Amino acid sequence: MKKVSVLAVMIGCYLMAFAQQSPPSRVTVDLPGGRAAEIPPGPYTDSWVSVRNNYETPRWFTDGKFGIFIHWGVYSVPAAGSEWYPRHMYGGMLKYHTEHWGNPKEFGYKDFIPLFKAEKFNPAEWAALFKEAGATYVIPTAEHHDGFALYRSKLTRWNAAEMGPTRDLIGDLAKAVRAEGLKFGVSNHRMEHWDFMHPSAAKEHDLYDPRYADFYGPPQKPDPTKASAMGPNEEEVMEGKEAPQDEAFLEEWLARCQEIIDTYQPDMLWFDNGINSRSLDPVKLRLAAYYYNRAVA
Repeated sequence: MKKVSVLAVMIGCYLMAFAQQSPPSRVTVDLPGGRAAEIPPGPYTDSWVSVRNNYETPRWFTDGKFGIFIHWGVYSVPAAGSEWYPRHMYGGMLKYHTEHWGNPKEFGYKDFIPLFKAEKFNPAEWAALFKEAGATYVIPTAEHHDGFALYRSKLTRWNAAEMGPTRDLIGDLAKAVRAEGLKFGVSNHRMEHWDFMHPSAAKEHDLYDPRYADFYGPPQKPDPTKASAMGPNEEEVMEGKEAPQDEAFLEEWLARCQEIIDTYQPDMLWFDNGINSRSLDPVKLRLAAYYYNRAVA
């Protein structure tokens, strides 16, 4: 009986370890027909030729010599390491996080959200300072790798209008910046959220808790057979490796970008390295055609 008990314990431990290495599948938003909105009518189609033949760099950008790029979000609460804290707290900064905030199973990244109140945020003061500094355009990060939207969204409950500050940070800043005569753009790093927070060190954490799956993802395990979700390196480009994100994730990414475009009419969209994989060209071109045709309209 003792041998059987030991064997059962060994099997149980193996299954627990396997669970740590194999996260649940991504949770995505249900979209009509499983797709983001179609490209609206206009001169642009989803091809590089169409973009090349129709696009012209705006004069304000050509003449603009100085812009403000802002990283500000939930990660500003721990204010440690960098804006990559949501990744490092489950990895290289696990010891720091445990000592300052507790076990990430009990105090995970989600628990910083109620502490991110932005109670001193004064967008008019920010915009006036940016103009005084000589900036001609301002680009805050609407969503970083952490998956928390700083704007009002119908696609995710994890947004600043419903949690944390309970105000539309992007919308408020957009109004203030434009009131000063400056151009306003947004940065979106959601593409990297695919596996950004996958735990590299934490054995106990909240990342696979189904209650928070629509926030954490859950984060997928990096796939060595595919390019990095953080953007392909030179070797991965030469080998022609595909990006790891699945179709449902890409459709939601596109839908979220469309929501930002339709709500805030940004003068610029900026994306991080995660969209660099050539296998993502089809969805990038759908986004470009949607964005430019909406601008024309």
